[in-house]
Amino acid sequence: MLNGVSVRYTVRRNARARNMRITISPHSGVVVTLPLRLKRYINPEDFLREKQEWVLHHLQHVKPISPAAQLRDGSIIYYRGGPLRLRVHRGIGKNPHIFIEEGQLHLYLPADHDQTIRETLRQWLRADAADALTNDVRREAERMGLRYGRVTIRDQKTKWGSCSKKGNLSFNWRLILFPEQVRRYIVIHELCHLRQFDHSPKFWALVERFDPNYQPRRIGPHHCHLTNNNRTEQIPFMPDFRDRLFTWRSYTPIPFLLVGLALGQPTIPSLIGGCLCALLGEAIRFWGVGHASYETRVTETVGASRLVVSGPFAYVRNPLYVGNILLYTGFGIMANLWWLVAITLLWFLLQYHLIVSREEEFLAKKFGPEYEKFRQHVPRFLPRLTPYQGDRSTTIHWQTAFRSERRTFQAFGIALALMVARWGLLQ
Repeated sequence: MLNGVSVRYTVRRNARARNMRITISPHSGVVVTLPLRLKRYINPEDFLREKQEWVLHHLQHVKPISPAAQLRDGSIIYYRGGPLRLRVHRGIGKNPHIFIEEGQLHLYLPADHDQTIRETLRQWLRADAADALTNDVRREAERMGLRYGRVTIRDQKTKWGSCSKKGNLSFNWRLILFPEQVRRYIVIHELCHLRQFDHSPKFWALVERFDPNYQPRRIGPHHCHLTNNNRTEQIPFMPDFRDRLFTWRSYTPIPFLLVGLALGQPTIPSLIGGCLCALLGEAIRFWGVGHASYETRVTETVGASRLVVSGPFAYVRNPLYVGNILLYTGFGIMANLWWLVAITLLWFLLQYHLIVSREEEFLAKKFGPEYEKFRQHVPRFLPRLTPYQGDRSTTIHWQTAFRSERRTFQAFGIALALMVARWGLLQ
C-alpha cells in the first residue's frame, strides 16, 4: 500500500544494475530493479514507500495496455520518425502485405489470417529494420574503414545496439521507428566499438570524428512501442567529466588510505584526535542519510526524486560531503602525516566542488525556484548557525540509515584497526 493505494509491482535482480531503480510502463507495470549484489534484507517495499509520490504521480499517467487497447484500424503508429495512420483491410489476397502512401500505412490481411494486427505489423517492421540496418552498417563501415562480423536484429528490452568482441553487431528492431539520423548514430556508435571497446574519452572522440553533429538524443515516448507508452529512453552520450567524478567518488579515497597506512607515524594523541574527527564526520553522514534515505546511494549518474531540506541539509547543502571530508581528514590525522592532511583537504574540496556544481545544475533544472531559494539561504560546505526554514516534514529513516551506512562503518573499523596495528609495530 502506498498512501492508501494498492500497487502491484514486480521485483527483478540484475547483475549489471549498480543501484536500485523503479520503472513504470503500460506493458510491465511497476518494476523495482535491485542490483544482484544488494543484500537480501533490503526490502523493495521500503524503497517504493520512499518514492511513493513519484510512483503514484506516474501511475496516474501510465495506464496498462489491455487487449482492447491493441492496434486497430485508425491507430497511429510511428515509422522512420513520422506518424502514420494504420488502415486495416481484411479478406484481401492470400498473404499479408503492406504499402504506404500519403501518411497512411495500409495493411491487407487474408480472410483466414490468424495473427493479430500487432504481430503481423511487428514482423514486417522487423524485416524492414533488418534491411535498413544492414545497409546502414555496410555503408558506414566502408566510410569508416572498418570490418565487422554478423549483423543481427533482436528484440532487446533495454538496449538499442551492442557490439561483441568478435566484431558481431546486434540492433533493436525498434530503431526502424526512429528518424534516420538517430538510427545512423546508433550504427556509428556500435561500429566505433570495433576500435575502442569502452566508453572512454578516446571512444567519444572517435564517435565525434565520424558523426560531428552527434548530440544527446532523447527518444520520445511515442517512439518506443507501436503505441504510446509514456516512457522515455535515453541514448548514451558523451559524459561530463564531473559525471565520471560522481561515479567514482567512493573509490577516490583509497589511494589516500593506502598512503596513510604505508607511511603513517601514528601516536596515541594522533589516533585519538583523528578518530574523534572521523567519528564527527560519520555522525554527520548518518544524520544526513537518515533524512535523505536511499537518495544517497545513487552511484551511476547525478539524480534525485525529491529535494531534501531537513536535518543537516537545513544547515549545509552537502552534509554528506562535509562528513566525508572530516572522515578522510581524520584518517590523515590518525596517520600523523600533516602533509597528507593538507593534500586530502585540497583534493576533496576540489572533487566535491566539481561534483556539487554538476548536482546543482540538475537540481536547479528539476526543482526550479524551490531549489534556487534553498541555494540562496544555505551554504555549500560551511554550515549556517540557524536551520533553514523550508519544508522540514521529512520522515527520518534511522533503520534505513544504519543499513545504508553499514559498509562505511565496516570500512572505518578496518581502517582504524590497521592504523592501530601500525602504531603497535612502530613501538
